[in-house]
Amino acid sequence: MSDRSWYQDSPKRLYTQDYLQRVESFINFVLSKPKNISADEIRCPFMKCNNKKSHYKNVVMMHLLKKGFIEKYLFWYAHGEPYVPHETML
Repeated sequence: MSDRSWYQDSPKRLYTQDYLQRVESFINFVLSKPKNISADEIRCPFMKCNNKKSHYKNVVMMHLLKKGFIEKYLFWYAHGEPYVPHETML
């Protein structure tokens, strides 16, 4: 999932089937790494939560479907991804 433009392009992205499927893939990625889960909750990359608040996966999913990800959250550092320079992600 190196191309993150699917959630950075336009506010209209929130209302597509493709966006829903990719959010589900993001949630599955997060859940595939046990260190990302604490008391059945995961960090939420929605702007107001800013990866500082944790919620159950269905709450995180609703935040992302209604409002989207943190702007420029191209590297999922709070969700177990190893560091990748931004130039290689574009």
